[in-house]
Amino acid sequence: MVTMSAILSSRFVSGIQTEVEKVERQLTLFTETLDEWMAAQKSWVYLEPIFRCGWVTRYRPLALAGPFCGASCHASVRDVVRLYVRLKQIT
Repeated sequence: MVTMSAILSSRFVSGIQTEVEKVERQLTLFTETLDEWMAAQKSWVYLEPIFRCGWVTRYRPLALAGPFCGASCHASVRDVVRLYVRLKQIT
């Protein structure tokens, strides 16, 4: 991001300023998305063993069983990743 700021502050950027601003927005969005993804992954790594332990699985309502039952969770994450890959253009 420092490099993009340096490019934007250059006096020679005037010919390609709109393209540089577009790339900067895309990089900012990518960075924010990656930060959120890593935060979600960190939370899941922390919570997954808790939801998999025996006493939690016995006492949680059946409605909550789906999202934390391993295979369906991994399938959901896989579907999200596939959707993200299909969206080739970040706007």
